[in-house]
Amino acid sequence: MENNDKALIRDLKSKNLALEETLRRERDMLDILGHELRTPLTISKNAVMLLMKDQKQNKYLEMAHENIDRELKLLDTLLSTTKIDNDAIELKSEKVDFIDVVDDSLVAMRGKADKKGLDISFDKPSSAYVVADRERIQEIVDNIIDNAIKYTDKGSVKISMKPAKEYVELSIKDTGRGMSEVDLKNLGKKFYRSNNYLESSKSSGMNIVRPGGTGLGLYVTFKLIKKLGGSVKIGSKLGKGSIFTVIVPAFHEGQKVEEGLSGKRMTVFEKFERMKEENKEKEREKEKMEKMSH
Repeated sequence: MENNDKALIRDLKSKNLALEETLRRERDMLDILGHELRTPLTISKNAVMLLMKDQKQNKYLEMAHENIDRELKLLDTLLSTTKIDNDAIELKSEKVDFIDVVDDSLVAMRGKADKKGLDISFDKPSSAYVVADRERIQEIVDNIIDNAIKYTDKGSVKISMKPAKEYVELSIKDTGRGMSEVDLKNLGKKFYRSNNYLESSKSSGMNIVRPGGTGLGLYVTFKLIKKLGGSVKIGSKLGKGSIFTVIVPAFHEGQKVEEGLSGKRMTVFEKFERMKEENKEKEREKEKMEKMSH
């Protein structure tokens, strides 16, 4: 009996140490989110408010808006990364109109495509419903379409959707810079960034440039797809473009799913507040474990 008690105490202490480490990492991340990212967002927001009073300064207003958007996406990605690393992602199982998800992405991103002179199109079926978390499936689609636009300098981004009995297949095909075999093998790994992004060059026709981004966007995207019970296929050739195909479980009539707020998108600041509440709950759990180990 005494040996069993000692083993139990050791196990509790081990779990307590693991929980402490998790909490420490979350506190560090929350500190970054609360200060390092909120400060430039606040400054940018104030700049936009001032510039909105003068229509002649639309150029600067657009610059400020783009920077706010960039910071918000980074904040969103960091929040998702922290949750994934701590296995704290809570997913709903909802009936989601997959066509609406893509349409919402296009409303938000068509301006970027138009600015680069890209032809962006969506070949949609009459209907396509999937079982997923509405907020997270939107995050996945937003990220892949945004990447396609970001790394396509000319040509097109073509989106198509094919419903099947057990799944719905979404394909995003671009005529962009493409990826090497090395990139394809490492794509989706945390912090991985390609070293082979291409740009047009007058002398050689193409030029190797430094990678951008955090290397977290596709890491989060692939993890979320897997957690939703889906999969992703990628085809690409350096300098020729890429195609991402996301496969998501289809919804069947009569299938039981959560009600959820399937039409509402949670803001990053709402996520931030929810994350703080979850952190407090883990603190309370830690205190209980400490009492049990004494």
